[in-house]
Amino acid sequence: MEESMESRDSGVEGLPDDLTPFITRTTQDYVSGGAFGDIWKCSYSANSDSSTFVAVKSFRFLEHHNLEQINRKISREIGILKILRHDNIVPLLGTATGFGQMPESRCLVTPWIPNGTLNAYLASNHDVLTVVARSRMVKDVGAGLCYLHSVRVVHGDITGANILIDEGGRATLIDFGLSTIVQPLLGQSHLAATSIHPGAIRYAAPELIRSEDVRGLPLDKADIYSFGCVMLQILSGRHPWSEIISGKPEVRILVMISQGHRPQRPDGHPSIIDSDWDIIKRCLLRKPELRPSAKKVLDLVCTHAKPRAEPQTRPPNFKMGVGKSSLINLIAGKTLAKSAAVKGSRLGENRDMMLQILTRRCKLPKQDAVQLLRKIESDENW
Repeated sequence: MEESMESRDSGVEGLPDDLTPFITRTTQDYVSGGAFGDIWKCSYSANSDSSTFVAVKSFRFLEHHNLEQINRKISREIGILKILRHDNIVPLLGTATGFGQMPESRCLVTPWIPNGTLNAYLASNHDVLTVVARSRMVKDVGAGLCYLHSVRVVHGDITGANILIDEGGRATLIDFGLSTIVQPLLGQSHLAATSIHPGAIRYAAPELIRSEDVRGLPLDKADIYSFGCVMLQILSGRHPWSEIISGKPEVRILVMISQGHRPQRPDGHPSIIDSDWDIIKRCLLRKPELRPSAKKVLDLVCTHAKPRAEPQTRPPNFKMGVGKSSLINLIAGKTLAKSAAVKGSRLGENRDMMLQILTRRCKLPKQDAVQLLRKIESDENW
């Protein structure tokens, strides 16, 4: 019987560090690759009664790298990452061996998240995702990042490929902290590391692009920049820098970042409202010290980026309310109802506007709308 590791809290806590004896491959080859390695879909079973799917991630190292040094570094970092628990991060369950180009090196084991990456989820659900669902995913990512920074863990590689969507549509962060394992061992700059991961440059902070050595940089602020790019992507359904459509977009993006530009506000549907765009702009400020903290970003997202009302699927019930102002409030909002033009028995210059609202927004036939307006004008009981 297969079941979700996430639903088995008792199975997550107290697992041994080495899970190799309990893991079976479901396929011989890896199913996908990330910025730092390859991923296998496996079955985890601690007993014969039940099993669950897990993801096993092997690091992609060159053969000349010292295996002992690699395993020591991975073990040290895993000791920290394994204790982290939050609804919006994918928990690290333990390690396994026998995968990848260096089978003796330790791999990471996490729950298998069924809906895949944010990139894939947004692409396959573009036409059906509601504004509320998109706003909820933004809050999910913000909450996960806020938690990581509260325990002094920098993600280091927030992209649409490192956010997974679970069965309930909840966004969860994956691969947090892995940049601290891989980059020091390979001696890579951030730019070199992102070249391994197609598309990562779209989320990279300017200071990471300019620097050959990221040590000493405020990497928590680089996470904030990447969050702004992800927020743009979730709300618009378009990748950051989607306005660049040249044959080699990532080269052009690199030039644009170097020149001080930031991703533009996408056009089309769904659109990004002003309050959301203001938050994104603060995250994308060129100077890291001017960007808000993760806690501040989460506060802004929760208090200012309120979901827009979903479009009405049917005309409103005109029997609600008892007076003229009640009906007009229902149709056109309080501002119009309070205007001087509707305080008397006549709609005056607002009549044409009301007619458009009734026919276009409320989907009333024009003849019915005209009759309703005449009723409002002539009957003081309305």
